[in-house]
Amino acid sequence: PLARAFYMISNYILEYEIARTMDDDHDIVIVDRWYASTCAYTVAYPRDNKSGDDSNSNKDLQISELPSTVFEWPQDLKLKPNLLLILNIDPQIRQERVDRRRSDNNTSGGASRFNPWDDRLAKDPALGNRILEALQRIQGPYETYGL
Repeated sequence: PLARAFYMISNYILEYEIARTMDDDHDIVIVDRWYASTCAYTVAYPRDNKSGDDSNSNKDLQISELPSTVFEWPQDLKLKPNLLLILNIDPQIRQERVDRRRSDNNTSGGASRFNPWDDRLAKDPALGNRILEALQRIQGPYETYGL
């Protein structure tokens, strides 16, 4: 729960930083992960809050069964992207990249000791599909394209 709160708050901090540095409404800003990512990862990986552990006990969750309101951009997050690009990377290629980063950084327990997602995706291949499906349902960006 604390990590999810951190990521959600980070969306508002990023919005503040973008707004502070923009000269006008026509500035081009490119952001890697923002609210769409926070929402998709949270929805696709619901934790078992009763036990508090990091197991994904709800991995049979059907993203398509969730109401569309779950995927709405927060009204108090004023900046919305004009374009959301979703990169669909082959799971094997993704794992090769993770392994390469892991060996390059000589870290243990994942490509980054602060990011458990690489290991979660390796353990649960369907998780990546749930994240992609959730990203496709995000409402707020003017255009969404999967690549």
